[in-house]
This record gives sequence, C-alpha cells and structure tokens, in this order.
Amino acid sequence: MLLAIDIGNTSTHLGLYRNKKLKGTRRVSTRENLTVDEYWFLLKSILQDLKVDRDKISAIALSSVVPSLTPVIDGVSKKYFNIEPLIVDHNLNLGIKIDYYDPSQVGADRICNVVAAYTDYGGPTVVIDFGTATTFDFISEDGSYPGGIIVPGILISLTELQRRAARLPKIEVRKPLALIGRSTEESMRAGVYYGLIGEVNEIIKRMKEEIGDNLKIIVTGGLFELIIEDIEFDAVEPDLTLKGLRIIYERNKTKNPL
Repeated sequence: MLLAIDIGNTSTHLGLYRNKKLKGTRRVSTRENLTVDEYWFLLKSILQDLKVDRDKISAIALSSVVPSLTPVIDGVSKKYFNIEPLIVDHNLNLGIKIDYYDPSQVGADRICNVVAAYTDYGGPTVVIDFGTATTFDFISEDGSYPGGIIVPGILISLTELQRRAARLPKIEVRKPLALIGRSTEESMRAGVYYGLIGEVNEIIKRMKEEIGDNLKIIVTGGLFELIIEDIEFDAVEPDLTLKGLRIIYERNKTKNPL
C-alpha cells in the first residue's frame, strides 16, 4: 500500500492507496517541531484508526510546504518503515511541463494538484485549492503549467483582522446568516466570506475572458465545503492532492507494488 502524506501549513492530509484505489483518509492539524519518534506515534495512531498494519505499507509519497517537517517524515519513513520516501519536487517525472520562472519555488501541493487535474480532466483547467491560502493553478491544453494566483485564505483574512483590531472578537469560520451583519461577529463573518466569494468569482471571470469559456474549474482543499454553494465549478475533488501524489509516485517509482 502507498501512504500518501500532504503536509500543509494548517492541516495534514493522509491517504492510503491499494491498487490505485483510495482506501481511507484522515486530516489532522499540522504540528511543527515534532521529532521523528513523536511523528511516528501520530502516524501509528492514524494507521490503527484505519485498521492498517505497518508492514502493509510498501511505499510512502510526501508533499510538504512545511520545510521543518520534510526531514522528519523522511526520518520516520526510513526508521519505522524501512522505506525511502518519494518527496515531490519539480525535478521528478511529472507528465507536465512547469513553465514557472523558477520551478523550485512551486509548492509541492500545487504540483500534485495540477498533475492530478491534467491526468483526469486535461486542459485548459484551473485548480482552486481552498487552504491556508487560496490558490488558482492553471494548466494548458498541451500540459504546460505556467503558474497561477495566490490570495490569502479565509482563515488568514480572519486571523489578521482579529490581530490588527484589538476590539474585534474571535469568531467561528462559517457561512454568515445574511449579507448585512447585525452584530460585530456577523459583520466580520460576512465580510470575510463574501469578500472571498467576490474574489474567486472575479478571478474565474477574468481567467475565462483570457483563456476561453472551455476552461474547466476543479475545486479542492480543506475549506472548499464552506464556500462551494456560491462559486462556479465543474468538479469537486476533495482528495486531489493525494491523487497527484499517487500518480507522481507511479511515474517515478515502480518497484514497490501498491
């Protein structure tokens, strides 16, 4: 089985694949400053929850945007699984062409997303990933990935609003009851929520004007369910990054069966 691990700034998404089929997933808060042994105990509890023995794991693929945790997962893979993990970066066989000015700056999660989207949907396609940041990643019909757009995610916007305005309260992130807030909390919630909706819909409109109405819109990320009712899209792929990890692993390491 393949253990796919996507480490984001806010959450970590894990998935288990057998014969290309996703058998189970878990999402946990990303915790920095963990040692190799501490991270193993976290993984061990997740595997137990999924009812999978350690010796069933034959491959590990990692996407990480938290540099301090990349060597930790590498250490866990080698010490507790005796596996050399595949760590996603631009140098691997991806099946697409990265046209970023500096390919080394592209986040591993963004690479996984466009690889999976292009494999399943072709191009032109844009992947909107609702995570700590909201990212829009475009891939052309011929498999060229020039980059995309990065904007603050809803959690960043809300946290920064609370941090810079001492009298504003901390509030739960959810869809507001109405556009016009009748309390400070509802006003903040409406501003952050509808601000993001306006941002997303305007970017989609402008991308279609530039690229064409045949642009496919794929939505993913840990926070997509919050906003899905009010934006335009063609498909929802909650596990898109994990799927990209599996595809990249298959293109680069074929010795270990999944």
